[in-house]
Amino acid sequence: MLERYGRLVYRFQWWFLAAGLLFIIGAGVYGSGVYGSLNQGGFDVPGSQSSRADSIIDRQFGGNHSSLVVLTSSPHETVDDPAYRQALEQLQTVLRQTPGTTGLESYLTSGDARFVSHDRHQSYLLVGLQGDDTAQTATVERLRPLVRRVPLRVQLGGAAAVNAESTAYVRQDLARAERYAFPFTALLLVIIFGSLAAAALPLAVGLYGIFGALVITRLVAYATPMSVYVLNLISLLGLGLAIDYSLFVVSRFREELHKNGGDVAAALARSLGTAGRTIIFSALTVLIALAGLIIFPMGFLRSMGIGGAAAVLVALAGALLFLPALLAILGPKVDALSVASLLPRRFRKPTRGPGNWARLSRWVMRWPRLTVLTALAVLLLAGVPFLGIHFTNPDYHVLPAGSQARAVGVALQQHFAATDQTPIQLVIPGRPASEQLQTYRRQLTGLPNVAAVAEPVSSSSYTLINVYATTDTYSVPTKNLVAHIQQLPADGFKVLVGGQTADLTDLLALIRHDGVYALIVILGGMLALFFLMLGSLVIPLKTIILNVLSLSAAFGALVWIFQQGHLASWLGIMPEDGIDATQPVIIFALAFGLSMDYAVFLFSRVKEHFDEQADIRQAIAWGVQRTGGIITSAALLLLVVIASFTLGRIIIMKEVGIGLIVAVLVDVFIVRLLLVPASMTLLGRHNWWAPNFLKKLYGRFGIKETD
Repeated sequence: MLERYGRLVYRFQWWFLAAGLLFIIGAGVYGSGVYGSLNQGGFDVPGSQSSRADSIIDRQFGGNHSSLVVLTSSPHETVDDPAYRQALEQLQTVLRQTPGTTGLESYLTSGDARFVSHDRHQSYLLVGLQGDDTAQTATVERLRPLVRRVPLRVQLGGAAAVNAESTAYVRQDLARAERYAFPFTALLLVIIFGSLAAAALPLAVGLYGIFGALVITRLVAYATPMSVYVLNLISLLGLGLAIDYSLFVVSRFREELHKNGGDVAAALARSLGTAGRTIIFSALTVLIALAGLIIFPMGFLRSMGIGGAAAVLVALAGALLFLPALLAILGPKVDALSVASLLPRRFRKPTRGPGNWARLSRWVMRWPRLTVLTALAVLLLAGVPFLGIHFTNPDYHVLPAGSQARAVGVALQQHFAATDQTPIQLVIPGRPASEQLQTYRRQLTGLPNVAAVAEPVSSSSYTLINVYATTDTYSVPTKNLVAHIQQLPADGFKVLVGGQTADLTDLLALIRHDGVYALIVILGGMLALFFLMLGSLVIPLKTIILNVLSLSAAFGALVWIFQQGHLASWLGIMPEDGIDATQPVIIFALAFGLSMDYAVFLFSRVKEHFDEQADIRQAIAWGVQRTGGIITSAALLLLVVIASFTLGRIIIMKEVGIGLIVAVLVDVFIVRLLLVPASMTLLGRHNWWAPNFLKKLYGRFGIKETD
């Protein structure tokens, strides 16, 4: 079917090219408007106790009364000086009169000493904001020029300011990443292909993939909320996978063009019949992995799954629709503008026959047990730091040094008595008697790590009590405080516990619960797909185990760098107290899909030779030789793209980027080149074992790759 399709593309090549160019132009125009369709939230757990509490607060109390933290300071005056107090009153008037604000707490309104710093030269106000994340961001931006008129130094922080700054940084980081990714990727493609014409093709498909995924994301955003952070993932996968898939197709086309004596139609048909089939199955592996993210009801993870799947599908479409038209038109001119003679000899096209990859695999097969034990020891040792991981939710720590919202968060932590300015929020249905509420407040005040318990605030149907902790929002003591509050008996009324700490507690519970179903989808889908390709039950199971071990090294590196602070200054990051709880889930899905992507290419070649020669060692050496170069080239291209995105300033994307870099490096250079040949040597013919009923199933429905 794919070969017939290739001949169809050759026949209507100019129509396919025109459609592809129109798609790029139209998608570029429409997709560029995606920013206005995305939100900064999506980190709450729908249906959870904290989510219900937050929803009631939005409806009944006009939003979270600590959405915005306004920090004021004066180098010479204290809050006790009349000039400082007069400036604070002026600021409060500005805040109250600005549309979109609701509710205000400060030292002037409450007399509470927690609003004043230790040296009394700083004070902060808690301001509620109405509407969703987009509306709150608009209010924050509206306030920035207004607060500058106050004769104090005024800085905006808190969740709303963090969201507003995050959106701006995401847009800037995305533009910067693409500025670096395209030129460096182009240079590497020129080295791989030795031709400017051939090197330009994957970049064209990369634009097709990015713009197309942005269009899909914008359309999906009309039906379901999509996180702004999905833009970075779309660019990363859209560009990275489009280049990888194009590399496979262009390489095969050049080879088939040589075999068929320059017959472009035959070469294109054969390329799509072989490399085209390979990239379809490669895309399926990544899609199965991303399906695991879509299972989670949490908006952020679903956004990543949907946006990532869109990027994969459009990258595949570009490699099967747009790229073949370009190849059909270029034909032998695909090698035009050759620079091979300018490259060092080691970068030129290798000779056929045994090469360095085959020699490496034979060396590994001489000592398979030693290789397996050594590699496994390295992976397990690298994964040890992951045992000490501490999870957090996104807050001001995601922003870079120099960010105003981050500066506010750091100042509150260092200079004020109560380090947690985001309260644990208790929602009580109805309006209990005053005596009951006061008794309950005294019980709350007596709990460990409680800094203050605010006076109850009532609406027509609910009562709200804010509890402030002495410890940071996502610290273990604050999590324990939430647990104590949840277990604290209330006399005659029910309590819903909300706030950011409770949000994290519910998120971790969700990941533990729904993560099981995500694993079933990912592992079950991979197992079925690999079996249909290879007819073996052993190889898929072994591949899954090896991939999980390689991911442990990536997770260990994540904790070692971002939580423990190793290499932090060299990488330009600030170590934090923990890792965002969603990052291991995202990295697992992406890295697992990409590693299985490379496994498809390797094992299909090994099986092809084994079916012909029935010599497992020769099949391994031949498969590694035929795929080692192209897998390594594809991985290097992907690493260049990923590395470009780690240059961004948002810590969430740095975590994803560095986690993926470690996972890809480990998979390509330890798993594929060492563990796979060694383990296959030890298993011998048992590699292809499957129960008889599965063998019959494979005989009827199996997909056999041929050269």
